Amino acid sequence: LFLFLGSLGTLGATVNHPVECSLYTGYRNDRLHWHLQDGGSGLLNYSERYKNEQFWENGLAFQGIYRDLAFFARGSYAAFGRGTLQQRYAALAGGAGPFDFHFDTEGWAADADGYFGYAVNLTPDRTYTVIILPLVGYSAHFERSHIRHGNTETISLSGGSFSSFPPGGYRTCFYGFFAGANWQIEPGGRLLFSGGYHYHWLNARFRAFFADRNEISIPQTDTAYPVRAHGNGNIGQTGWVQGEYRIDSYWKAGIGAQVHYFSSRLLDASVAAHSNTKKTPFSQKLKVRWTPISGYILVSREL
Repeated sequence: LFLFLGSLGTLGATVNHPVECSLYTGYRNDRLHWHLQDGGSGLLNYSERYKNEQFWENGLAFQGIYRDLAFFARGSYAAFGRGTLQQRYAALAGGAGPFDFHFDTEGWAADADGYFGYAVNLTPDRTYTVIILPLVGYSAHFERSHIRHGNTETISLSGGSFSSFPPGGYRTCFYGFFAGANWQIEPGGRLLFSGGYHYHWLNARFRAFFADRNEISIPQTDTAYPVRAHGNGNIGQTGWVQGEYRIDSYWKAGIGAQVHYFSSRLLDASVAAHSNTKKTPFSQKLKVRWTPISGYILVSREL
């Protein structure tokens, strides 16, 4: 890798850029889907889809390049999350189901990432500049969502009914190393364009809780299900693009967009059914897919 980067460095002039601080704010929309399934047959037993979770996201970033060596560090917080949950139970014994329930949600999220890279100017002595920046870094992403308000939802059936209590929402965290490349184009004048692609190797941690009332069975049964899972070997991808306008020699303003797609492998889940003072642990497989999409405006200043 270092030999390859060194050979690229011979193509262009040394790249330097003062340390720059950026403040950004914007809109974020998340979608998260998780489900439980049998480890052997693969049959789905339960799932939750969190749709259109909308946040106000704010962040702070620092970056710079010294003699071709680049660094970047960023943190962000997404607040005032609002969305909807579609909850699905698979068929019960006797063939009843599947059952769908809907709830309103709220939540928040926090993200941090940083990388080191090697900047290469592909167009020395030109009136325009094209820079490519291979990089390696580390990121962590956390989100918490729960029911904003809601009552127990009930479906009436012949011989009884089936009810879902408002679920406890979820807590999810993806973290790990990534590698990729960024690019920057300065066509001349005051405009700058940049973007990048990163591939992630992730650890995942996930917690959730749901509960139901089954009045089809006799006697009536109230059951709570805490769910926990964690594991490595998960993957993710990130893409982003940004356009900026140089106001003067120190200040810039611009707009940008970013999308993450994180997906876990089938994780071993710790699930226990708590009903009528009895606890029954059972084995399940859990899979999580998470897609946050952000659009933002930013202001930057060289320090």
